[in-house]
Amino acid sequence: MGALLIVRDLCAGLIIRLLAVGYGLYHDSTNEVKYTDIDYNVYTDAAAYVVKGQSPYLRETYRYTPILAWLLTPNITTSWDSYGKILFSLFDILACYLIYLIVLQEHGNDRVLARKCTYLWIFNPLPIVICSRGSSESIILCLVLAVLYLFLKKTYLLCGLVYGFAVHFKIYPATYCLPLYLCLGGGSSTRNLTSVKAFSLHVLKDVLTLTQPRLILVLSSVIGFTLPTAVCYWIYGYEFLDETYLYHVTRTDIRHNFSLYFYLLYLNTDVGGTLGLLLKILSFLPQAFLILLVTFLFTTQKDLIFVMFIQTYCFVIFNKASSVVAAGLGLAAVGFAGRYVLRRMPNMAQQMTEAMKTLPNLDEALSSGKYYKGGFDPKMNRREASLILGISPSANKARIKEAHKRLITINHPDRGGSPYIASKINEAKDYLENQGGGSSGLRR
Repeated sequence: MGALLIVRDLCAGLIIRLLAVGYGLYHDSTNEVKYTDIDYNVYTDAAAYVVKGQSPYLRETYRYTPILAWLLTPNITTSWDSYGKILFSLFDILACYLIYLIVLQEHGNDRVLARKCTYLWIFNPLPIVICSRGSSESIILCLVLAVLYLFLKKTYLLCGLVYGFAVHFKIYPATYCLPLYLCLGGGSSTRNLTSVKAFSLHVLKDVLTLTQPRLILVLSSVIGFTLPTAVCYWIYGYEFLDETYLYHVTRTDIRHNFSLYFYLLYLNTDVGGTLGLLLKILSFLPQAFLILLVTFLFTTQKDLIFVMFIQTYCFVIFNKASSVVAAGLGLAAVGFAGRYVLRRMPNMAQQMTEAMKTLPNLDEALSSGKYYKGGFDPKMNRREASLILGISPSANKARIKEAHKRLITINHPDRGGSPYIASKINEAKDYLENQGGGSSGLRR
């Protein structure tokens, strides 16, 4: 009965997406602002070049694997412009089913829970609109979910092959390689590690430990990535590598105003050469640091899905093409990661507190060049007199009188000042004048 219910739900989701595709046709024919995603036109134009026996990269801004253009050739050969949208909708429904399978695997065949979780995607307006507008994201989504499902089923050979192809299709899933690898280790916990050094040594030892499942996953992933990449390179050459992969490393996008790098990239749009390349590459460093940090903190066999989720948001918040919603969620993820560190290593927090206590007092450090420790000297001298008045020991009489007038006005007893402080100000003035505050202002 449960199997029939999920089929019914998936069919309902597909019908909704097909209706959205139909609405898109009507909208595009009656409105100047189109429903169809601009990228869908890019895919279709690239497919047209493929049908002609030419490179899909002749289409400006096509920066994807040629396989995507190959998949959409029926858009051209059948003159059926909506073919690609229907294909992406089918992949979106396949993603729903993979969610169903993953929840079943994780929660002991609880079909009711699995169906409820699937509803979050089947009837979610966001993915419905995305796939029906012609975005290909549902394909990479299916590949990543398939990797998760096969990993949970411990089918590591097929998991690696699918993962390798996912990285070929879009380079971004490459960030998931480390948690996938680490989850196949000995599984020893880091919860009892109380210092950064112990934690670092544990991580290094874990990374260098090669188990049979890890070896199978690594080799199959390399094969899954290398085979399609080699075929595409053989057909299209370096242009394929440059447009599909290298471009995304050095890209400059100044049109995403919610990116943390927007203003930096905007101001340096015309910067070229080594400096321009360096700016583009440096924008990836915060992403790389956070991705590595959350990977080593969260990765255990049971936390794989969670760590991939946190990785994704850390990647998005520091992406050069970020939205304000994604940025906010990413900040929340980073904050959660910080709290998790303190809870997992409570002694580390204590050590950090003790280390902070050993640092010099901030007030003293800031004031060391402006204020002086201790009381007044037993007997007035030139150094102390100049310090009291805040002037140079070689100041002339006019400067001495000006400083005295300013300070005594502030500290006069009639204005609530201290009589003792006022007497020291007067004493300092008298001393400097009597000691020969010269008219030249220079000490002889």
